[in-house]
Amino acid sequence: IETINNDQNGSSMGAFSINIGGEYKALINETSKKEFRQEVVLDKQNFIVVTPYKDYEWKITDIEDTILGHKVKKAIGNDKGKQIAAWFAPDIKVDAGPNQVNGLPGLILKTVSETGGKFGSIMTYEADKITLNPKKMSKTKPMKGEEITQEDFKKLQDESRQKMRESFSIGVDKK
Repeated sequence: IETINNDQNGSSMGAFSINIGGEYKALINETSKKEFRQEVVLDKQNFIVVTPYKDYEWKITDIEDTILGHKVKKAIGNDKGKQIAAWFAPDIKVDAGPNQVNGLPGLILKTVSETGGKFGSIMTYEADKITLNPKKMSKTKPMKGEEITQEDFKKLQDESRQKMRESFSIGVDKK
């Protein structure tokens, strides 16, 4: 469980909140650099986690559908041995998608992927709205924090989790 919030009836009195693994904030797709940048707060420290694009080795199928009025094509890829399916709109020339999925010749409007682990869960993301050529672009706040790789951030997360386990452990007196 990444976030627990035991807020009772919307009251801030006596609320308990804990973020395990960090509080994830803005995610920016830097297409020119072929990387994602995400602001994360872990143990009251700000980080900018930089993750390079993945090479999914996509196989584009003949399967077509329509999502939000756009013709999409299905592609199948592989991420560390796990299957991922993505539906992309070739008419929208943006190499991006949900959950940091990339590498197709069009905007990815839907992904279905295996999460792995004991339960073999399936995770689905699908766009519910697209705004092309907005009249007013929303301003992105500058990210703050130390730039760090995804691998180094995972090490910090592991250390943080271990410290938390130790702080909750009271031990057992053997007599």
